Amino acid sequence: MNWKLILQLSMFGLAMGLATVFVIPSSIEPLFWLVIFVICAYVIAKQARKVFLHGLLLGLANSVWITAAHILLFQPIHRHSRAGGGDDAVDAALTAAHDGHYRPSHWRDFRRGDRPFGAACD
Repeated sequence: MNWKLILQLSMFGLAMGLATVFVIPSSIEPLFWLVIFVICAYVIAKQARKVFLHGLLLGLANSVWITAAHILLFQPIHRHSRAGGGDDAVDAALTAAHDGHYRPSHWRDFRRGDRPFGAACD
């Protein structure tokens, strides 16, 4: 088992954990992961004998890094969005947290009498 290789490759997970909070939008995050997976698969195939086990442990290490980064960075980001911009900041945070399933603008449009979902309500 090449623990040094797993630790080195898991730094991609740490970088992505930080980058997805501050830089990379969720709409293009899968493309970054695809590139990272291809690079890691190539390196593991060249340097490890038990490729499946190395890949499995790398995936677990990446999930630990990403989860830790998101948990540790949740409070500062949440405090900043609450203090900063009012409703727009909160709406943006909720939209990002729910990955696009929460759209407060739809409900505002509906309250104004618009039909955002194309439904006829007669």
